[in-house]
Amino acid sequence: TLCAYGEYCNTRTLTDCNAICEFLFGYTFREFCDIGVVNRYVDLQSITHTNVFYGNCAKYMLYNDLFYGLNDNNVPTNVKEYTKRNYQTLSYLAERKSRFAYLFKTMRELSWTLMEKADLSVEIKRAYDTKNRVELEKAVQRIIEVKKRLRAFISVYEQQWLKENKPFGFEIQHIRLGGLYERLRYCEKTLKRYLDGKINCINELEERRLPSNYDTDDYRYNPFVGTWEEIVTCGRLTK
Repeated sequence: TLCAYGEYCNTRTLTDCNAICEFLFGYTFREFCDIGVVNRYVDLQSITHTNVFYGNCAKYMLYNDLFYGLNDNNVPTNVKEYTKRNYQTLSYLAERKSRFAYLFKTMRELSWTLMEKADLSVEIKRAYDTKNRVELEKAVQRIIEVKKRLRAFISVYEQQWLKENKPFGFEIQHIRLGGLYERLRYCEKTLKRYLDGKINCINELEERRLPSNYDTDDYRYNPFVGTWEEIVTCGRLTK
């Protein structure tokens, strides 16, 4: 960004910015901007009014609980198409010979996790409501895969943190991501018990999913969802 700003101050254009950034960092300015591609699940050209931003979609789709689905309404219907595209973009950039490649590797692992996780809560709820055992069994296998991918993301994220920072503060990430892993484990175990006939219902999935407070498609599929606490539970977390 500083490079782009300096170039603009000199020439009032960004004509040479890509070449300068590539020389300095190994990535063009445009490619560096793709570090945030994990949050692109809406094409800005399709936005009809002033909502021209990328929200924090990756955050709410990562932490959206599989059984509560508080943000199911915000998951785009074509999310698989976007997650696959984002993963391919980041995979290409992560293999670049640059001292900044590790940033794209972290985002690649997050995108890889979201390829399987983003719409999983939506699919579980649909399969449960329609008594579709085949789809529920597939969901169990998807949870197992998400757990594997999440562990890979945690590993590279930890490496990035320790490369850039002192360790203080990463315990918060351990708590959040570790909590997510435990919820995945619980949902997997509960679905298996239900499929094996050990329980007659799953109480969380019996409840009707309510839409979020975003009532237009422009905001619905690209909202700014607040804190981690607001994503993971409808209960109040005290501090």
